[in-house]
Amino acid sequence: MCNYGGRVTDNQDRRLIRTMLTDFYLPDILKDEYLFCKTGKKYNYFAPEEMDFKEYIEWIKGNLPRFDHPDIFGLHTNAEISSALMEKSALL
Repeated sequence: MCNYGGRVTDNQDRRLIRTMLTDFYLPDILKDEYLFCKTGKKYNYFAPEEMDFKEYIEWIKGNLPRFDHPDIFGLHTNAEISSALMEKSALL
Protein backbone atom coordinates (compact mmCIF):
# COMPACT_ATOMS: atom_id res chain seq x y z
CA MET A 1 0.00 0.00 0.00
CA CYS A 2 1.35 3.41 -0.89
CA ASN A 3 1.42 6.30 1.50
CA TYR A 4 -0.75 9.10 0.16
CA GLY A 5 0.98 12.44 0.64
CA GLY A 6 0.19 14.46 -2.48
CA ARG A 7 -1.99 17.45 -3.12
CA VAL A 8 -5.71 17.33 -3.70
CA THR A 9 -5.85 18.04 -7.42
CA ASP A 10 -8.99 16.33 -8.74
CA ASN A 11 -12.24 14.60 -7.78
CA GLN A 12 -10.50 11.26 -7.15
CA ASP A 13 -8.15 12.92 -4.64
CA ARG A 14 -11.10 14.58 -2.95
CA ARG A 15 -12.93 11.24 -2.80
CA LEU A 16 -9.90 9.56 -1.21
CA ILE A 17 -9.51 12.30 1.40
CA ARG A 18 -13.22 12.16 2.30
CA THR A 19 -13.08 8.37 2.65
CA MET A 20 -10.03 8.56 4.90
CA LEU A 21 -11.62 11.24 7.05
CA THR A 22 -14.86 9.25 7.33
CA ASP A 23 -13.01 6.08 8.37
CA PHE A 24 -10.39 7.52 10.73
CA TYR A 25 -11.55 10.86 12.12
CA LEU A 26 -14.68 10.41 14.20
CA PRO A 27 -15.65 10.97 17.84
CA ASP A 28 -15.48 7.24 18.66
CA ILE A 29 -11.67 7.22 18.39
CA LEU A 30 -11.57 8.95 21.77
CA LYS A 31 -13.07 5.87 23.44
CA ASP A 32 -10.54 3.53 25.05
CA GLU A 33 -12.01 0.44 23.41
CA TYR A 34 -12.02 1.89 19.86
CA LEU A 35 -9.76 0.12 17.36
CA PHE A 36 -9.02 1.26 13.81
CA CYS A 37 -9.22 -2.36 12.65
CA LYS A 38 -9.88 -5.89 13.97
CA THR A 39 -6.21 -6.47 14.77
CA GLY A 40 -5.99 -3.06 16.47
CA LYS A 41 -4.56 -3.99 19.89
CA LYS A 42 -2.12 -6.51 18.42
CA TYR A 43 -0.59 -3.95 16.04
CA ASN A 44 -1.29 -0.83 18.14
CA TYR A 45 -3.87 0.53 15.70
CA PHE A 46 -5.72 2.69 18.21
CA ALA A 47 -5.55 6.30 19.32
CA PRO A 48 -3.08 6.65 22.20
CA GLU A 49 -3.87 8.65 25.30
CA GLU A 50 -3.33 12.41 25.28
CA MET A 51 0.31 13.50 25.47
CA ASP A 52 2.56 16.26 24.18
CA PHE A 53 4.05 16.31 20.67
CA LYS A 54 7.41 14.76 21.55
CA GLU A 55 5.71 11.96 23.46
CA TYR A 56 3.50 11.21 20.42
CA ILE A 57 6.61 10.97 18.23
CA GLU A 58 8.23 8.56 20.68
CA TRP A 59 5.03 6.52 20.96
CA ILE A 60 4.83 6.23 17.18
CA LYS A 61 8.49 5.19 16.90
CA GLY A 62 8.21 2.63 19.68
CA ASN A 63 4.74 1.19 19.15
CA LEU A 64 3.57 1.22 15.56
CA PRO A 65 4.71 -1.66 13.35
CA ARG A 66 7.38 -0.97 10.76
CA PHE A 67 5.17 -2.48 8.05
CA ASP A 68 1.42 -2.01 8.21
CA HIS A 69 -0.84 -5.04 8.44
CA PRO A 70 -3.35 -5.23 5.53
CA ASP A 71 -6.25 -5.12 8.01
CA ILE A 72 -5.65 -1.42 8.69
CA PHE A 73 -6.51 -0.74 5.02
CA GLY A 74 -9.56 -3.00 5.10
CA LEU A 75 -7.78 -5.76 3.19
CA HIS A 76 -7.73 -9.49 3.90
CA THR A 77 -4.59 -10.94 5.52
CA ASN A 78 -3.79 -12.71 2.25
CA ALA A 79 -3.15 -9.30 0.68
CA GLU A 80 0.19 -9.32 2.49
CA ILE A 81 1.09 -12.61 0.81
CA SER A 82 0.06 -11.29 -2.61
CA SER A 83 2.10 -8.14 -2.06
CA ALA A 84 5.17 -10.16 -1.05
CA LEU A 85 4.83 -12.38 -4.13
CA MET A 86 4.60 -9.38 -6.45
CA GLU A 87 7.59 -7.73 -4.73
CA LYS A 88 9.61 -10.94 -5.11
CA SER A 89 8.72 -11.22 -8.79
CA ALA A 90 9.69 -7.58 -9.41
CA LEU A 91 12.99 -8.10 -7.60
CA LEU A 92 13.87 -11.23 -9.56
